[in-house]
Amino acid sequence: MKRQRDLHAVIARIQAMLAQDGLEPEQKNALVKALKALKLIRRKANPTKQDFYLVVRQIAEDLFTAFMK
Repeated sequence: MKRQRDLHAVIARIQAMLAQDGLEPEQKNALVKALKALKLIRRKANPTKQDFYLVVRQIAEDLFTAFMK
């Protein structure tokens, strides 16, 4: 249950970031991609810890690349 609540919180924060002005297209694309990945793992019946680690790793790489430029 806590995982679902945490996922919902992260999804809400990303949606709030997308609603802000001033994002570059690359940043916006990275946020949309992260949102899609989180929604996919949320729909998965029984995600393992490894599934979460892989998704978090991919999201972190994408966001760091987009926001560090």
